[in-house]
Amino acid sequence: VLGAPATPYVADFVGSDRGLKRLAVTPVGEADLDPVPAGGPEEGDPAPVPLGTSLKEALAVLLQHDTGRLTVTDADGSPLGVLTPAGVHRALRRASAA
Repeated sequence: VLGAPATPYVADFVGSDRGLKRLAVTPVGEADLDPVPAGGPEEGDPAPVPLGTSLKEALAVLLQHDTGRLTVTDADGSPLGVLTPAGVHRALRRASAA
């Protein structure tokens, strides 16, 4: 519904900011991550977030800390990869295609 409203009525109902709304309902997935850098997280990097965190939450952390990357962990807290602005873009494209 958010990605491709079926009718003009639905598009009007969900609003012109539906792309921003999509951030809140799209989780970070493994396909959106880049590999963890060889040195691991650097000092000053924001606290990691778990896989499945909404893109809205993850993007807020990325913007607040301005590091360009955010470590994403599995259920045990082990790093799976890093989310970058390009990864957010991949996630939104993936959500639009679904």
